[in-house]
Amino acid sequence: MRVEQSSNRMPSARTVAHQPRSTSRARRAQAASPRVRQAQAASPRVRRAQAASLRGSRAQAASPRGSAVPRAAPLAPIQRIRWDRVGRLCLLLVLVAVVALYVEHTISFFATRAEAQRVEAYVRELRQANARLEAEQRALRQPATIAARARGLGMVRAGEQPYVVSGLPGG
Repeated sequence: MRVEQSSNRMPSARTVAHQPRSTSRARRAQAASPRVRQAQAASPRVRRAQAASLRGSRAQAASPRGSAVPRAAPLAPIQRIRWDRVGRLCLLLVLVAVVALYVEHTISFFATRAEAQRVEAYVRELRQANARLEAEQRALRQPATIAARARGLGMVRAGEQPYVVSGLPGG
């Protein structure tokens, strides 16, 4: 059984190798594996934590089963800040704030428009009422209208004899 160690690259998850040294084809396959790509993309802090974790597992693998070698507690992987997600979240928050500002103005616009329509309807009614009153005023200036209204009230002209008819049905 042979333990593989290299100072210029990260040790793989398998530290105990049962096969002969890897060929260039095997190295390429190993480099293409997701675990190796993840280790290569990791920050120096994460690499140190992974190396410390692997050192603890190597010590356990190299020691006989009965020996009491203290095992290092595995370190939790350090979460990297996903700046693309942070950027998207900030952009979403800005979008929500802009929409909230527009919503307030939109509601105000529709409320004002509804109030303007109510006021316009009231103005139309007032103009119609004004036109009726002007027509009535013009009619009251005519002598014939004045005489007809006076007779409706029971008035008579000077020198006329009034007659009152009573006992008619409906009257």
